[in-house]
Amino acid sequence: MKHVTKNHIKLKQSETNYTMVKTQDEVLTTDEAIQYLKISRPTYFKCIRLGRINAIKVGSGWRVLQSELNRFLKSGRGNRKERLTATR
Repeated sequence: MKHVTKNHIKLKQSETNYTMVKTQDEVLTTDEAIQYLKISRPTYFKCIRLGRINAIKVGSGWRVLQSELNRFLKSGRGNRKERLTATR
């Protein structure tokens, strides 16, 4: 399967000069995303529907950037138990 990538350019400071470092942000399918997140298919679609994961519909499938999945994981918004205990 061929992966589509989106290029990002970051500036990296080394001493007094800046160099450009090119990184690639991989585009994942639904199956790849749920495998990466280790969640069920219904949970993945629920997160998309609720706006917790930003994804786009392409034909009959969904695509999401891997950086978006990393943002979702770092945000902790998927962990219901933590949210419930934090509000008590």
